[in-house]
Amino acid sequence: MDYSLIWKVAEENDRERLSRQREPEGITKILDIPYVDDNNKYHLFDVYYPENTTSPLPVLIDVHGGGWVYGTKEVNKIYCMKLAQKGYTVFNINYRLMPDCTFAQQMNDVAVALGFIYDHLEDYPCDKSRVYLTGDSAGGQLAAFTCAINQSDELLKLFDIEKTSFKANALGLVSPNLYLTPFDFKNVYFRRLLGKDYKNLPYVNYLTMEQLFEKTTFPPMFLVTSKGDYMAVRQTVGAYDVLKAKGVDAELLNWDDETLPHAFSVLEPDKEESVETTQKMLAFLNKY
Repeated sequence: MDYSLIWKVAEENDRERLSRQREPEGITKILDIPYVDDNNKYHLFDVYYPENTTSPLPVLIDVHGGGWVYGTKEVNKIYCMKLAQKGYTVFNINYRLMPDCTFAQQMNDVAVALGFIYDHLEDYPCDKSRVYLTGDSAGGQLAAFTCAINQSDELLKLFDIEKTSFKANALGLVSPNLYLTPFDFKNVYFRRLLGKDYKNLPYVNYLTMEQLFEKTTFPPMFLVTSKGDYMAVRQTVGAYDVLKAKGVDAELLNWDDETLPHAFSVLEPDKEESVETTQKMLAFLNKY
């Protein structure tokens, strides 16, 4: 299968979707801030918060999806601005895409971005005691795994990821792909991303939540999926079951609706179900 054709269609769909959506008014936007000083467009982030903000706001940092090979912060910009409109300072990050980097290097990009932002929260109207991490699809995996791996020196070494000061109070993940099992015969796509030599990767035995729980843990987590989320519904429900079994506070919102597709609340934030989903996610995060 030519996966590039799938992501070409996704790019066309995103272009059409964003042309229909309108940026909310009253939002301060600070764009294209580097978290690595190398003139690489994939090492930039944006910041959004309500205009005339005079006091620190809770913080949301978002990691876009795209199957690890597609997308930039632009695909989630409307979603992130609408989060800001609800009274948050929102950071929207880029990261390098495979195959131009390895999976571990991509994870390291996210880790470095999170660490840089966390160390510079005082530059923006941020309440450092209330920092939350969000992500959809592959971005949900990158958010969750990076957060967990940062708590284990052993895993940081295996993945060759830079340890940072970043700490999230809780996570909100939409349609996250949290089971990266290259030995599963069905997961041809991920084996292709990891490369032919994937069996010899130092971290190959730590690509599922159960495996990571052997060395680390996860923050409280809100998970979103739907009956129409064919790409991630089983993974999301499975992740919820693992979190509950391990004693991590988690909440699952699984819409019994085949018309709601993968990552619907991020891609179409104005849908009635999306608005309700986001409200419930923020209510869960705000408990921490």
